[in-house]
Amino acid sequence: MMSFLVRAASLALVSIALMSRAAAESGPTASVSGGAIRGRLLPNGSGAAFRGVPFAQSPVGELGGREPQTVKAWSGVRETVEPGPPCAQASFGWNEEFAVASQEDCLYLDVWTPQCPPKSTKAVMLWLHGGGNVAGAGGPDPLYDGKALIAHDVVLVVVGTGWGSSGSSRIQN
Repeated sequence: MMSFLVRAASLALVSIALMSRAAAESGPTASVSGGAIRGRLLPNGSGAAFRGVPFAQSPVGELGGREPQTVKAWSGVRETVEPGPPCAQASFGWNEEFAVASQEDCLYLDVWTPQCPPKSTKAVMLWLHGGGNVAGAGGPDPLYDGKALIAHDVVLVVVGTGWGSSGSSRIQN
């Protein structure tokens, strides 16, 4: 599992290295393994966020019951300004909002960066959300908003992990 997540984080780092600033109205762009993405600039020049970036194909439809596959390439520029959905989960009360919004297609990550384009190499923090491998969410949870952490000059990668048929328990090293 960790090697898959490390590869996902590496893809995010490559995207940070390749970022170029587009017009402020259209947001910063980056190139990742699936194609081009466009994020959003944060207020007051405090950085940029790329949210809902797919890092694998979720095992849904024909892929049901299999480990996640390499992300499918797309054409054009994919808008990455909103977090991906939480992974499918039952409600335990504390996670009701995520349980209602959950989907099996949920293997997305968010990349928060203090500079866009980067002016120097940054430390990277990889964040996996809590929830005991049965519930919770990464990107859509306001707890994992990256603005406060990137103020400390780090790049934050928040991974929306899956459990059961959606991912992490099926990811092989």
